[in-house]
Amino acid sequence: MKERAKEALESFRHTTSLNMELLFIVLGVLVLVVLVLVIIKLLFFGNNSKSKFLKFAKSKGLSSEEADFLYSLAHKLNKDPFLPLKFKSSFEKVIHYYVNTTEDYNEDFIKNIRKKLGFDKVHRFSPLTTTKDIEIFQKARITVLKNMLYLEAILSDKDEKYMYWHLSDIDRIHPEFLDSDVEITFVRPDDGIYKFESKVDAIYMDKGKVIMKVPHSLNLIRIQRRKHARVNVNLRGNLGIVREEKDVEKVYWISGEILNISAGGVKFCSEEEIPGNEENIKKLTLKFKLDNITIVGEVKPVREERHETEICYGLKFTDISSRYEELIHDYVRKKQVEMKKLID
Repeated sequence: MKERAKEALESFRHTTSLNMELLFIVLGVLVLVVLVLVIIKLLFFGNNSKSKFLKFAKSKGLSSEEADFLYSLAHKLNKDPFLPLKFKSSFEKVIHYYVNTTEDYNEDFIKNIRKKLGFDKVHRFSPLTTTKDIEIFQKARITVLKNMLYLEAILSDKDEKYMYWHLSDIDRIHPEFLDSDVEITFVRPDDGIYKFESKVDAIYMDKGKVIMKVPHSLNLIRIQRRKHARVNVNLRGNLGIVREEKDVEKVYWISGEILNISAGGVKFCSEEEIPGNEENIKKLTLKFKLDNITIVGEVKPVREERHETEICYGLKFTDISSRYEELIHDYVRKKQVEMKKLID
């Protein structure tokens, strides 16, 4: 009996040993297969991905040198290399990193790539993504944060790394501004208010002007001035003045022209004036056609501009159906797309 048990135990050990050897062999084969697949992917599919990138970059007008530069820079930052080719914000992020980590960068080389990709201009209704988009002669308010001193400034020049702000309200260098943290705020017409913080790199005189040198920033904070997007138009419209006379409502119509429009209101110009605060005026109703659809909504004047031959009113919608509001919103959006295509 003992002999049989001993034989069974030996047989089990032998079988277990064979199974373990087989398991290690299978695991080794699997590891080898995975390594081969990884190598194949790197050798063939990796090159194929770069080939697609180079082909796409070439279609954008980039040279081989420019395409290789963006490809290697994107990989260095672990970013999809196609993103800087397609989106301005991604392009500016990788360039910002490159400029701030490379001492002898080629400014013209970068500007040429930006121009070929169409990132050198920002459309009037598109938000800014970097301080490099700020136009020359833009006015701003610079706040020196350590003492909350407010300075008026104008952007006199810029390059890939710095902005050069002319301090228009002082006529001498203030050394204490150097290395100071500053907040720069400016208004971009038809867009919004922007602000960002940076540190003064240098302050010097240039042809009698005090210049503050400030590094570029990607951290732009945008405060939209209008709740609704707006486009310029040329539409005929009628403003109805609803009066109550002897318990009967009567409408007196003023014809005019709508010069801009948004889902929130319009700019309405007419040769006739809206009557003053008459007690018997119940409401103002605006009526106009948009893509052959008659839009009607109640409005109230929020501002006025008097010219030689006409008066223009900023009219805010106070009661308008959600359907009409959506129609106006879609119309404005469509016109913005059409405008962008014309600019492109």
